[in-house]
Amino acid sequence: MMKSVSPVQYKIVQKKITPGTELIEAGLPTEFRCSLDPERTNAYHDYIMEHAKDKVVVDMGCGPGILSYLAVKAGAKKVYSIDVDTICLDTTHKIVPEAHIQKLNLATQSLPEADLYIHEIFGHYVFDEFFHKILWNMMQQGIDRHKIIPGKVVFYYNRLELTEEVTPDSEIEISYKPELYRPAIQEYHAKFAHLFENWTLLLEHIKELPYKEVDVGDDIWTWDITKRFDSINYCPDPIIFNCNAKDILQATKGKYNNIAWRVEMGDHVYHNTPREKNNWAPATVVGEHKKKRTYDYLKKYYNNPYKEEECQFLS
Repeated sequence: MMKSVSPVQYKIVQKKITPGTELIEAGLPTEFRCSLDPERTNAYHDYIMEHAKDKVVVDMGCGPGILSYLAVKAGAKKVYSIDVDTICLDTTHKIVPEAHIQKLNLATQSLPEADLYIHEIFGHYVFDEFFHKILWNMMQQGIDRHKIIPGKVVFYYNRLELTEEVTPDSEIEISYKPELYRPAIQEYHAKFAHLFENWTLLLEHIKELPYKEVDVGDDIWTWDITKRFDSINYCPDPIIFNCNAKDILQATKGKYNNIAWRVEMGDHVYHNTPREKNNWAPATVVGEHKKKRTYDYLKKYYNNPYKEEECQFLS
């Protein structure tokens, strides 16, 4: 079992060690940090353990292989691990030798036939990692959208407060705590640490910002790919592109200042709300350039086809 490590301090304002420089040069698969989110990874663990046995599973965007590892542990009949990143695929092959490794572009190439297509391709405000393009490709292939997990995200208002003042020199401590994870996840972490002695560098890239959730509102909109025949519905302007605290405060008469979301996989749920080792930033903190880039892409690619759905955000 992996030993607990000493706390690693890092600056709130991201260091020069970024996925494009030192971490890549060190040969580290940066997406490993996602497996360090206990709420998210435990939810995937519990869903996979219930549903993957004797199934053919495709791990879409497998990264360094955490979901593939869990699928094998759950007794999957066959596991395909798909990514475009060579470092991630090589890592998955070493940790999960049972998996069938495939270097594929999920948005343009054909996927294997399977019983379950599992992924974690959600950005800070869900759609900024272009999962719509992957869904479009899957629909063109005739893949049953009910097999895509997760396929449901529920959005709701909440109120966040800073727990401390943030300056360029602000630091918080991040440490590895094995007791936060299911045993199979601990095993995966231990195998990863055995491969990469410098794995703790990745702790520095967990964006655990100093916010706390002080109030939660009702659900206001649900994105569910099983409910519409086109399967790639999105709520265009208000949620993604006008998601700022000023507009939300005005719409909710000063009660809430953020839009949060939760992913539902049957009974297994994870949120993007502030918590230990959460790697998502609040939607209102996401850079405007990311919102504009996503909007421009979706408008061009889909010709903005979902205007007919009334959006309840900020209305």
